[in-house]
Amino acid sequence: MNRIRISIYILFILVLHISSILMGQNYFGVKFDLGMSKISNQKWDPKQTSVYFMPSGNIGIYNRLSVSNKSSIVAELLLSQIEGKEIQQMPNAILDQNGNVIGVSYTPMYLRKWITYISLPIYYGFSIKKLTLCMGAQVSCAVSNFSKASIDGSNKQINWYSRRLNISNFDYGLKFEVNYSIFKRIDLHANYYFGVKNIYNQNNLEWKIQQVTLGIKYRLIKSNLKKENG
Repeated sequence: MNRIRISIYILFILVLHISSILMGQNYFGVKFDLGMSKISNQKWDPKQTSVYFMPSGNIGIYNRLSVSNKSSIVAELLLSQIEGKEIQQMPNAILDQNGNVIGVSYTPMYLRKWITYISLPIYYGFSIKKLTLCMGAQVSCAVSNFSKASIDGSNKQINWYSRRLNISNFDYGLKFEVNYSIFKRIDLHANYYFGVKNIYNQNNLEWKIQQVTLGIKYRLIKSNLKKENG
């Protein structure tokens, strides 16, 4: 059922992109942003796990369709790079000479995750002069992922790669944007994405994505499909 809903959403976004280009409604352009992301591990003991923000970014195209003088609908097609890092403290029993447990020591395991998505956000925007506040949703489809893990011990370090994370192919969540027009063709924007889906394929862990970015938009085409002068 979820896949059917996601497929309908993706189809709607694609139709919106194509129709806005064909009908020439409002603005079409490119966008680029950089920032930070993390993949939370919410079911792991927080006393034994630390999760960190890591470099992240998006690049793609956007359509902005005016509904009124102050309202608009914005649809985007993005290539999104998500990265996460966590340090897990792995418990080890301390034994005496007779093999009895007399304590516990911890060995840190460092885990890095990389996921590349094709993302389809759609927003409702409300404009106040040069400022536009946007709120909407985003569905993403993973096109690649891998991880790197290492365990540091007192006398050894183990490194290994996993070509494929045990995650769902799809992610979805809420997305917010603040957009400010600085020139005729150029806007600055800030984005925040909050994933609501557990992308891990098993119930023993709960991985959810967050991303914060800052970037720039460049408007290429107006509603008449002709390049602007100036």
